[in-house]
Amino acid sequence: MTKLFKKMHNKKRGFTLIELIVVIAILGILAAILVPSMLGFINDANEGTLKANVRSAYSATQAYYVHDVSTGGTGDGIDTDPSVIETYMGPTPADATITVVQGDTAPYAIVSVAWDSAASGKRATYTVATGAIVISDTPA
Repeated sequence: MTKLFKKMHNKKRGFTLIELIVVIAILGILAAILVPSMLGFINDANEGTLKANVRSAYSATQAYYVHDVSTGGTGDGIDTDPSVIETYMGPTPADATITVVQGDTAPYAIVSVAWDSAASGKRATYTVATGAIVISDTPA
């Protein structure tokens, strides 16, 4: 019995260098696969946020336009002072810039609304005629 006990007790425990290298290599391969896909998810989320923001800005722009026209105004001026959108939308993030393009003649219909995000370096543009939202790099 003591022989068996000594034999079990003298066995060295632990991992060999080869086993450790194999585990590290497997973890490296998994990281190489997962990191780019996670970055893609983050980018998709940022673009989704931009699209939602530009839709909100367009809705707020419409609300301003309808209110201004219904109270005797022409709906003009929102393209020169987009800060009035905050009245209908709430405060915009500090890194956001909203650009509104209006038609050339009364009643100065809204042509497009753009939302620039300094944080992501992207611009979302909503075009009223097509209803499309296009994501592009923020112009310098």
